[in-house]
Amino acid sequence: MNRNSKGFTLLIIVVILAFVGILAYLSYGFLARIDFFDTRSQLPRPPASAPYGQDSTANWKSYTNTLYGYSIRYPSGAALSNNDKNSTPESSNDIFLKFQYEGDGFTDEIGPSISVSENASRFSPQEYFEQLEKESEDRGDIAPLSDRITEKHDVQVGKIQGYQIEIFSFDSQTRTTYLSNGNLIVSISYPSSIPEIPEEDYSQLLETFDQILSTFKFLPEECGECPQYSPPSADFCKDGEIVSGKTDECGCQLPPKCI
Repeated sequence: MNRNSKGFTLLIIVVILAFVGILAYLSYGFLARIDFFDTRSQLPRPPASAPYGQDSTANWKSYTNTLYGYSIRYPSGAALSNNDKNSTPESSNDIFLKFQYEGDGFTDEIGPSISVSENASRFSPQEYFEQLEKESEDRGDIAPLSDRITEKHDVQVGKIQGYQIEIFSFDSQTRTTYLSNGNLIVSISYPSSIPEIPEEDYSQLLETFDQILSTFKFLPEECGECPQYSPPSADFCKDGEIVSGKTDECGCQLPPKCI
């Protein structure tokens, strides 16, 4: 092999080594940004930002309580349950929306709870909570409500004027929103922080819980039982696509459509 051939071969080797070095550097930079033990993929993701004019929760499930007259929407990743074995979810005064969280050494079901109470005195949401504070003091609670409140203020949920508090309990904080239609008080509660869950992870959960709260609605007084629809026939939509129907103003599921 002559001197020119050796020089050309050496140049080729240098170019190949440089290319491999650049490729290795780029690959390392990409892999360094990936946390292979990241549990955030197991969290219920908040809905992606919807185009202007569209509802980002439009594809969520809808829950309607026909006895107490309210509806709320929630992601399909949540499990709906009630503790009262003598009632159905549609007539229970205590409903739970549970999300499964699996983190580093910590597994739990967390999410909003919805409770309904009679409001014979027709208190406003703020007056109702102030009454709870007074009762806690009158009972002589070791840790009365007034000592555990970290924040309280008015809040607007759709067209409903409510009252929201942050309360410290043990080693976590709970956010509770009180809403009223006059005869009833509905309280929607969920943790606003949990020490065992990293703050970055829990901010995603909290955003989802806040969006669930934003979908709450009292039903019009004239609403009754929701109609029940039979499943569509096999030839209902041969040349199109079946899409789920929306919900009406009473929170009832409308029949599917063919588009």
